[in-house]
Formats: sequence, C-alpha cells, structure tokens
Amino acid sequence: MTTTLANLPPQRLEITANPEFVKLAITLQDGTAILGKTPFSQHVPGGNIHIDFTKSGYNSTSRDLTLDRSTAFKIWLDPEGRLYQSLVRFKCGPNPKQVIFTPDGTELGTSLLGGYGLEIYEPTTGKKLGGVKLGEHGAVEVVFTRDGATAYASQMETASVYEIDRTTREVKRQFDTGGSWTKVLLLSPDEKTLWASNWVSGDVSEIDLVTDTVTKLADTDRRPNSMDIGPDGRVLYMSNRGKDNPKTYYIPGPEWGTILAIDTTTGTILDAIVGGNQCTGLDVSPDGTLLAFSDFLDNKIRVYSIPPYDTLVAGGGGRAEDRFEDMIKD
Repeated sequence: MTTTLANLPPQRLEITANPEFVKLAITLQDGTAILGKTPFSQHVPGGNIHIDFTKSGYNSTSRDLTLDRSTAFKIWLDPEGRLYQSLVRFKCGPNPKQVIFTPDGTELGTSLLGGYGLEIYEPTTGKKLGGVKLGEHGAVEVVFTRDGATAYASQMETASVYEIDRTTREVKRQFDTGGSWTKVLLLSPDEKTLWASNWVSGDVSEIDLVTDTVTKLADTDRRPNSMDIGPDGRVLYMSNRGKDNPKTYYIPGPEWGTILAIDTTTGTILDAIVGGNQCTGLDVSPDGTLLAFSDFLDNKIRVYSIPPYDTLVAGGGGRAEDRFEDMIKD
C-alpha cells in the first residue's frame, strides 16, 4: 500500500534553463503533477517535489528538492549523447587561473589572476563561501596539504607565497621567494618543504616551512613551467619551455625546451633532457619509475624510465652541461 502525503503551503518557485525553453513536469508529494516550461515562475504546493526536464535534442535531467521556502535555481541541459552532466555554472572574479577542490571535496577554490587573491565556492551549487585577499594582486597556483588544513598560493607580481589557514581563510605567513614572477608550487612528500618556480628569474626557491627560511635551490633554464618529485623526495623534476619567439610564444622559439633533474638536498642538476618545442606538462609516476612530459607546440608526449638515485648521483651530471649546446636550434 502506497501512502501519499498532503501538500504543504504553496511557495514561490522560479526556474530558468539553458537552453531557455525546456519542458518541465513537477510531481508533488501528494502524487499530482504540474506541467510547464522554463522560464517558470509561480507558486507551487510545498513539500518534497520531483521535477523532470526534457527537450528534444538534449539529455533529460531531474531535480529533487524540499520546497519549504521561496526557491530559485537554473538548470543546464547537455547535448543528446553526452555522458557527463552539467550541474552548475557560475560567475567568479576576474581571470580565474586555477580551480582546485579541497582534499575532502567540500569546497572549490579558484585563483584570480586579475583579482585580489582567492575565491571559495560550494562545488555543486556555486554558492560563494568566502575568499582570501592577498594584498593588491591576484594569485596563480594553489596547493593544499594532504589534510586540507593549509593552502599555499603563489603571487607573480610580488614573487611571494602565502600560507593560508583554510578554516579561518586568513593568511598565516607570507614568504618572499627572492625570485621574480613566482608561479608553480610543489610540496615535499613530508610537507616540510615547499618549492616555488620563478618564471622570469629562471630559478627554484626552496621554503623550509619548519624554520621559515627561504633559499634558492637551483637555477633553471628559461621559462620554468611544471614541477614534480619522486615519492622519496630526493629528485625534483622541472620542465622549462625555453626562450620565447620574439613575435609570440605561440610559435617555436630559438631554443628547445628542457627537463632538469635537481637534487633536493644539494641543488645539483643530476641530468638534463633536451626535448622539443616548449616542454610544458610534466609528471612522475606514483612509484617513481617513470617520467612523462609534453612538447607543447609539437603535440608530443615523451616518457622516460627513471634510474635509481645512486646512479644519478654517480653520473657526473649526465648531460647537464651539454644541454646548453644541445638546446640551441641549428
């Protein structure tokens, strides 16, 4: 036997959609239905309701909600056949450079290259939860500690890294990297060290998070881009795009890109790989045995096996010195 509930007092319900005109069917908690289309705006009997949305050429979708107050929302229909489903789209501050989920997935942050720091949102609704102002400039890259309690954000204009308490959204510390145009950040496996690549000065800064000291780990090649580290934390890998073409970086420049293997203890370059046009993306496999990187303008991915650490240390720098000749195009 099915038990139906009486509807609650009516509440204002407003629904808009993309595309603009979408058929909808509202099933009330007493089992009756209301048919309509978006844009929809009227008083609807309250309670637990189910809404189906349909339009020819688009995937159908639905929403369940408790209508106990005035409610307004927007839905997005995806083209027929798409397997992913749109949940929400929302406006944010100027020039969002990065989006990043907190480790527990409950918040979504974005760094505003053209704003004044970070904004934080509820991922499934787009509701703004707060923000972090980083002086008079924006932020570039953000990384979290594994427990999600602390975030680090880089700022190019001031060559700074900010340590942020996630709960209070307050800046706890600001580090001057000593470089120029600080961008990419990388935490060590034990989270006691933070590395920051400096785009213009061409070097990597090392921040000791225990002692608050900042030193230069190593010089890089031109336009250092991405970083990663093996699981033992002993070798840092850095991709370098190379010197830009004087006309635009969208076309090949006078140098090949490079990958540098840097000893995190000594700052010594253990080996160098000369790649193609603008080495950009880079990643080390979870077990530390493989290195992959991209040649951005060549539409190419390269994968290398990683030798044991002792082999790198005893290798006399590999082709680290030879790379200066190798990277120059004929």
